[in-house]
Amino acid sequence: MESINLYRYYERLIKFEVSVEYAVTLADVADTMATSPRHARSVLKQMTELSWIAWLPKVGRNQRSTLIKKLDRSDVKKLIATEWLKQSKYDRALEFLDNDQSTFGQLLQQTAGAQINEGSVHVQLTYNRSFARLAPNVPHRNSERFLVRQVHACLVSMSRDGALKPDIAHHWEADERFRKWSFYIRPSVYFHDGTRVNAESIATLLMQLKERDYYRSELTHLESVEVNHALGFTVSLSRSDRGFAALLSDLKYSIQPPQQLEGSDLNVVGCGVFSLADQSSSLLNLSANERYHGLRSLTDHVSIWSVSAHSQHSNGYSLKNPASCEQALVSGSRVNEPYSKKVISHPEIDLEKEALSSTTSRARIEDGCMFMIFNQAKPSLSFAQRSWLSQMLSGEKVWQQLVRNQDTFGAEFASSFFPFWHNVKRIHNRAVALPRELTIAYYNHPGILRSAKAVQQILEAEDIEVTLNLYDFDEFVGKATREPFDEDIVMSSLNLDDNRQVSALLFFLSDPVLHAGIGEDVSIWLRAEINKIRADCRPENYLTELEQIGSLLIHEGIVSPMFHHRQTLSFQGILKGVEITTWGWPQIRDVWSAD
Repeated sequence: MESINLYRYYERLIKFEVSVEYAVTLADVADTMATSPRHARSVLKQMTELSWIAWLPKVGRNQRSTLIKKLDRSDVKKLIATEWLKQSKYDRALEFLDNDQSTFGQLLQQTAGAQINEGSVHVQLTYNRSFARLAPNVPHRNSERFLVRQVHACLVSMSRDGALKPDIAHHWEADERFRKWSFYIRPSVYFHDGTRVNAESIATLLMQLKERDYYRSELTHLESVEVNHALGFTVSLSRSDRGFAALLSDLKYSIQPPQQLEGSDLNVVGCGVFSLADQSSSLLNLSANERYHGLRSLTDHVSIWSVSAHSQHSNGYSLKNPASCEQALVSGSRVNEPYSKKVISHPEIDLEKEALSSTTSRARIEDGCMFMIFNQAKPSLSFAQRSWLSQMLSGEKVWQQLVRNQDTFGAEFASSFFPFWHNVKRIHNRAVALPRELTIAYYNHPGILRSAKAVQQILEAEDIEVTLNLYDFDEFVGKATREPFDEDIVMSSLNLDDNRQVSALLFFLSDPVLHAGIGEDVSIWLRAEINKIRADCRPENYLTELEQIGSLLIHEGIVSPMFHHRQTLSFQGILKGVEITTWGWPQIRDVWSAD
């Protein structure tokens, strides 16, 4: 019998209280259920098998049997709704729960993971906020960048060590001065709406991107894009750029229909391994792209539900924020790269114990950091004051305050922008007089929220009045793009994408928050230095060349790194062969099942 029909019979047992033993005849129960004794016997047997009740029949006519209701009405409804969630019958489950969003969210978390429905692999996850529009041509938070990579594809891709690999383009070449670049596109590459990706659409897209503020500092040297034939085009540059092809590996250069640049529809079109089947404030659905030009995803469908923070708990595969602030609970292989041993964590996390448990949990330190900028657009702080504040508000000092607040998160102290760069040594300065009032700008990011409060407390202990100005992410980036920050200190974060070399270069070249905070003179200098690197260096060497620039910003007391976040990866034997990505999410395209 279908569970909903069985539940209707269960509801008729309302006069029987839970956990109370009743002596009743089968005929009495049948009358209560409004059915025949024969059918009642079958219904009672099914309910017993499901552990809704205990039915202990006595042999003989008119003998009184024992009936015990083991579950109340709400628990039975949750069990039925859970089964429907496992079958991806979300609308039916929510309606059955009387549109109780809190209970629905909890059940989503409990049923999260990988399921097999009629031979298809379906991954269900929950997240604690809605996602922004997954268009690659605007700045995004960490999780959106991961999802953009799933929906969109680039002309080229990049390995972790900076080597370029074919993607939509199967071949590319440059002249001896690196001022003309020719690209050759794979045949039969399609956008998710069925239209063909060709040289004309890519040429139009690149020329339109050149006119947008988000790309201007990177494409000032782009003169023209000439279409040679349907699958080939040539880019002409006004100056040498040895890494121009590498630049196009960044997710902001994902290939999309040019007309989409001006759109606002949440359901964007790309040509990546997943198509965006649907996006709303509560649900994001991805489907495997059957016409993908590369290796087709092993996963057929992905559903990511936005669940309010109050219903989040550590069950199943919910995505939560205590460690990496935008981390996923996922599975994968051991990270072999060595990091420094300055690891700090939430008091409930035993790192040594986790390291021994190779099959249940994994962790990595992100390729980035949370940092402070001492705002040079409002030069209210001298070099000596900036140096003293860097010491006073170091990761170690802020962490001590977080411990006192009982508000810690998984992290490693940062002395440079990336954990794989050398520690930047600083001279310990004597205390200097500081302004009696300071303002801090920061955005709605869990780790920064906690740290901003700790910074405020540290400064107020020194009799400095602190005003915290909180922005949502879009407002934060929008303010940086339009005008300099008014605040004395800006707190932000950085995490590299999978094309680490180019991602790092673009952070220093064009990150709007960084350039809004370092002041016009430093901004002009920084962009000039980056363009020298672009002209002379192979992309594989970008990180090496950038390290000196990053160290200089720290030595000059302009930027002060605080923490590298700790990304956690866990699983329960369901997700097979899945690695953690640089964004802290599971590589969902690789989820599979042997069943």
